[in-house]
Amino acid sequence: MNKEDVVCPLPWHHIAIRPNGRVYPCCYFRHESTPEEFNLSHNDVFNHPFLLNIRDKMSEGETVQGCKQCYQNEKNSGKSMRLEVLENAEKNLGRPFTIPEEPSLVYIDLALSNVCNNKCRMCGPDLSTNWYPDAKALGIPINKGIIENVDPLSKIDISKLTNLKLIGGEPMLEQGKFIKILERCYLPGLSIFLTTNVTTKPEMELMKLFRRCKQVKVSCSIDAYGKLNDFLRKGSHWEEVDKNLRWYANNFEIVMVHSVISIYNINQIEKLFEHVKDQYPNVHFQFVMVDGPDWIRPCNLPVDVKDKIMKKINTLEHEEIINFRGIVYEHLSRPGSFSKFKEMDDKLNDLRNEHWKDVNPELYEMLKEYYE
Repeated sequence: MNKEDVVCPLPWHHIAIRPNGRVYPCCYFRHESTPEEFNLSHNDVFNHPFLLNIRDKMSEGETVQGCKQCYQNEKNSGKSMRLEVLENAEKNLGRPFTIPEEPSLVYIDLALSNVCNNKCRMCGPDLSTNWYPDAKALGIPINKGIIENVDPLSKIDISKLTNLKLIGGEPMLEQGKFIKILERCYLPGLSIFLTTNVTTKPEMELMKLFRRCKQVKVSCSIDAYGKLNDFLRKGSHWEEVDKNLRWYANNFEIVMVHSVISIYNINQIEKLFEHVKDQYPNVHFQFVMVDGPDWIRPCNLPVDVKDKIMKKINTLEHEEIINFRGIVYEHLSRPGSFSKFKEMDDKLNDLRNEHWKDVNPELYEMLKEYYE
């Protein structure tokens, strides 16, 4: 392949840190392609041999196995995180990105801990402490997060950071740790990308630091409208989420809704979208296909149900949904196993004493014969 088809600025300027101390080249990089020894225990994690190898491959125009999600998205829709990063780099530099002589860490994607007040269907104990009781009942291993680590960046010079992405768990439950990190940064040159499940808001001390930053973008993780939201992101309540979304939209210049599409909501993607566009016209919207666990992926739906859903999506005329069609079509074209979904779904329904048919009757009508 040509170098321009594989090169990405992130390996030269960025790392992603997760609650268990594992490090990744970026949030899209495949976990199964990342060695366990790539973690915060390394003395110089930004120059770890694994990351050096990725830089070498991209410099030679070689594909990187862990980057296959971006390659696939580019093939299906002409869009990807890699292309977005390249475009932003060109805007910031005033010229196309070129591989630097010396790497410089200016962008960190940080999960401070796995502390969370929700136990979302697509999540697990690695990213939510609220998942622990269910994980124990289901026999899912619980990996300890870095909850007690006040500053996971203590070994890293962050004085020259230009971008900091904060995810969780739920970051707004860790505001004290976040404040200590921001106090080590040069705020007038720092852009923040904050993700939140929209169940809580920043306190005054944190807001004061935000106002000193160059820019703050807020990504609100909401997957469905109404009661389907409460099912998918158990622990949250739609009325509260909607009220808090209004607060974020009124207090930050750049706000977006980030919606994860899974089996449970793939037939309802327009409902949340239309509500947001109607109530919050300045809020951006982004659809992404669920990246795991495998059982919750829409490719596991029966073929006839996939056809019905694709026909419905093809009738939707919103630009954001039209741009997302190629990714949906590619995903639904993959083979899957409805029994895999049903086995885990039944376990969670029994454990939580709930069923999604009550909040998404349209989907249940499509699948009724597979249950009865």
